[in-house]
Amino acid sequence: MIITKIVPKDNDLISSLVDFGFSYAQATYLYHHSHFIKVNDKPFKDYHLKKSDILTIELEETNGNYGLNPDPLKIYYEDEYLLVVEKCPNKATIPSYNHYENNLANDVNNYYLTKGIKAKIHIITRLDYPTSGLILIAKNQYIHSLMRQQKIDKFYLALVYGHTEQKGTINLPIYKPLNTKVKRIIDQRGKYSLTEYETIEYNDNQTLVNIHLLTGRTHQIRLHFAAINHPVVGDYLYGNDNHSNLKLCCYKLEFIHPITKQFLSISINRPKLL
Repeated sequence: MIITKIVPKDNDLISSLVDFGFSYAQATYLYHHSHFIKVNDKPFKDYHLKKSDILTIELEETNGNYGLNPDPLKIYYEDEYLLVVEKCPNKATIPSYNHYENNLANDVNNYYLTKGIKAKIHIITRLDYPTSGLILIAKNQYIHSLMRQQKIDKFYLALVYGHTEQKGTINLPIYKPLNTKVKRIIDQRGKYSLTEYETIEYNDNQTLVNIHLLTGRTHQIRLHFAAINHPVVGDYLYGNDNHSNLKLCCYKLEFIHPITKQFLSISINRPKLL
């Protein structure tokens, strides 16, 4: 991966890289590994950059080590910088003690190796184990840093119990108690959390809702809808439900591409929840 930048003002290399969106740690690493950098198509020397210099940076990362038995990927978008894939329900996003082999990162790493892509897996939008849908991945730490600085709109479909209002906003703070590893609660000590929703259709004693996640707290949708007495179907943690699958899917992501500056709207057509 090659990144080309035009230096806007006289400056040292590290400060220039930070101005371009690199973290200080990344900029310092590149300074000490200057063979990755060229200035005006010449190897970088330890000197200050001048305005209008053309800075060329080679970004290449080594593939990670993950478990075996990868599953095929459902890819919805890919370029040199980003990858958007679909995660099925009841699958971990990253390796853990209980899900070392069956996780999405394993599948992505296998895809990279098969295609000869030299990259690590930088998860930008992570989903809970039971939640399905789109996950955005950066192919390099620098791209990950850029994406963390900008807005990503996330849209979900959920099947919830009961009949919701036609439209609604849930503004309830989410707090993680010290005595639990997983479960969150609604508590004034928690972080500001905001969810907007709109009813799509009613089905017996259930409602299909379209959700716009305005903040990204752990378990936000599940906890917010349980708090208004409309738990998500299949939510054993907040709804006391033993349905086989959680009926919650991240079906659309919208954001500005960090390099091309193009607006991207990536979606799954008609996720099956009913």
